[in-house]
Amino acid sequence: MAEDKNLIINKRTFDISFYEIELDFNNSKIIDFLKNYKMVSDEMLTTYYEFKNILEEKELEDFKNHIYTHISVFVENVLKKERFILKDSWFQAYQENSYHPLHIHGILEKNWSLIYYIQVSSTSAKTIMHMPGYPYAPEIKKSIIPKKDKLVLFPSYLPHQVELNKDNSRIILSANLEIF
Repeated sequence: MAEDKNLIINKRTFDISFYEIELDFNNSKIIDFLKNYKMVSDEMLTTYYEFKNILEEKELEDFKNHIYTHISVFVENVLKKERFILKDSWFQAYQENSYHPLHIHGILEKNWSLIYYIQVSSTSAKTIMHMPGYPYAPEIKKSIIPKKDKLVLFPSYLPHQVELNKDNSRIILSANLEIF
């Protein structure tokens, strides 16, 4: 189930919550799907499996249902909201020495984002969550250690980045939601 991960560093509290949930899903079909899917590179030194909403692909229906089940539980039981809309979703593959610089996904309270770790190794890069307002606010941060089948949900306005990656294994699903 969802667990509140308030950030506390040097006795200062980062009171915006994000949630890490460890799940179990057979990712072999996803990996097979991605082997045959076109990747594009961009200025962020990482690669994307380009599609507006990759979870709408028929071959990923089981995975989509798996993700939706857990998002629904989170939305209803943790946020006490009624529904969500998946706005967009994409896979991202990291090569050795690739990274993703500091960014946000949205600015509204109803905007939430997720990361689902599809494939990782012990040297896969961490995701770093910063306090809202960073880099103009104090540097209070939390490192998320990648783990296969870990789902992380967070407000889209949380600045975050991915450190320099040290393997060729790191593949994630990212998505943006509106929650009502």
